[in-house]
Amino acid sequence: MLDYRTSTDSPAVARAIQAGIGLAEVSAKTAEIAMAANTVIGERIALMVKVALDPLTADYTEFSRMLPEKVAAAQQAGVALVDEWWALRRDVGDYMSYVARSMTSAWPPTSGDVAELVEKTSFQGTRMAATAIDVVSVVLVPFHECATSNARRLSRRRRCG
Repeated sequence: MLDYRTSTDSPAVARAIQAGIGLAEVSAKTAEIAMAANTVIGERIALMVKVALDPLTADYTEFSRMLPEKVAAAQQAGVALVDEWWALRRDVGDYMSYVARSMTSAWPPTSGDVAELVEKTSFQGTRMAATAIDVVSVVLVPFHECATSNARRLSRRRRCG
């Protein structure tokens, strides 16, 4: 019988490795968001100071972007979250159907049946644990895009203006 704890051919091990890569990507994306937010906040505070000093000649375009971009990013993140939730729900349903079918098959189970159940259970457990990382990754995308594009635009504006 195979030892599934050390097998690199195991889908559960492959999914765990994929989750680790996903965690590294989430960490990198979070760091990029933090750096971009620092730039955006600094530039917008400078614009607020200009508005306070001379409200009649101030450029209010940047201020009109703030709320709509946050609402759009939150909406996109919500859609991504629901999509991931439905995918997980479908996967759990498929797994539960498999378990129900395996419990009604021939008794006693063969060593192959047990190995398959262990592998599928291991994979499903890994899938459920890795879902948190996947969800954070997809939810961060709209915020990452918004923050980094704002930082690029505001940095160019400062250099040109």
